[in-house]
Amino acid sequence: LLSSFSFYAYQMVYAPNFMVDGENRILVIKQDETFKSLQNKLFDAEYVHDLVSFSFLAKLMNFDKAIKPGRYTIKANSNNVDVIRMLRLGAQTPVRITFNNIRLKEDLAEKITTNLLLTETEFDTALTEFVAKSDRFTPENIIAMFIPNTYEVYYNISGADLMKRMEF
Repeated sequence: LLSSFSFYAYQMVYAPNFMVDGENRILVIKQDETFKSLQNKLFDAEYVHDLVSFSFLAKLMNFDKAIKPGRYTIKANSNNVDVIRMLRLGAQTPVRITFNNIRLKEDLAEKITTNLLLTETEFDTALTEFVAKSDRFTPENIIAMFIPNTYEVYYNISGADLMKRMEF
């Protein structure tokens, strides 16, 4: 009995449990995600092979109380400990924002927020607040701050942080 338990404990920690014989996949954790909804997402989308071992280990490592929203790359054949550590740390995969040929400020929000947690309304609000505090930009020339290029940011970046990123 002891040897069986020891073998299962070893497998729970070190055996591949995520996308066994699959490929790397992206996992998006929303702002209001609960541990239960994350469990359902992992099982329903077939990220995890043994949900019981993942859930048990996640609770032992206090991940159930420390869920961080973001966009994560789950590598194929990952074990529970590696995935839980990555999710607890919030070690996200950066999102690429690419925009070009934007002439109007109104077109900017849609292009920039496509792959972000940030909504178009939140972006517009952050842009308005940034212009109000800025001594270099006005509503007429703010579009000049957004130089066409590809930028890497995190999925859950705030509007204010995005404005700081674009400013420099």
